Amino acid sequence: MEKKEKDLKTFTFGVVELVKKYKKKMEKNYDVANSEEVKCPNCNWETPTLSTKAKNKKKALETILDGGGLCAECYVEMIDDNV
Repeated sequence: MEKKEKDLKTFTFGVVELVKKYKKKMEKNYDVANSEEVKCPNCNWETPTLSTKAKNKKKALETILDGGGLCAECYVEMIDDNV
């Protein structure tokens, strides 16, 4: 096996292991749908769905119930501002 191929396989293996190691710690995007429209705490628009970042579904729901979360438009603006 050539050195470049070996280095690439080692690198790929390292990245996969790194992702597995930190996957549980990473926050994910969650959309929480409501049966009634709620107001976005940022822009005050009514929406059936609020989005939030959380480590799991339970934390996402807790965040939404505590008045957190954003409508889709505000959430995209937040992500765009952080990029």
